[in-house]
Amino acid sequence: MVSESMSATEQPTVAMPGRGNQPLFWALLITLSIICAAWGFFSPYPYNLILWGLACIAFILFLVLLRRNYRGVPRIEATEVRRLVACDACNIESEGPFQKGDYVFREVGKCPRCGGQLYVKALYGVDEKAPLKRQQPPIGPS
Repeated sequence: MVSESMSATEQPTVAMPGRGNQPLFWALLITLSIICAAWGFFSPYPYNLILWGLACIAFILFLVLLRRNYRGVPRIEATEVRRLVACDACNIESEGPFQKGDYVFREVGKCPRCGGQLYVKALYGVDEKAPLKRQQPPIGPS
């Protein structure tokens, strides 16, 4: 669903849990591994092994998360939202840009050709560079 603050051509992005703070988390893991490794040099025998082990675990966790993040995650690109308006009597269709408040089966007016009811038949996203297929609304009797 498109929120009120978005324009007609913007699409909501897919929110991945925990994706926003990854650079901070990576920095904390690297910092933790460096601190543990450095502290291990100045610690007595049993403690230095524990600190070096923690440093290795933090660094391996960093590498695993880094690989998982850049493993071909599909990126969602913004698309333009369009609507398909159709007449329920004469089945004439017209494609146009999405308008705020549109939803499928919403009545949008009278058909200029037959006087029937125009309704939104479909809402869909297309590549922004794709031309409109049916730009003109149905016009008077032919």
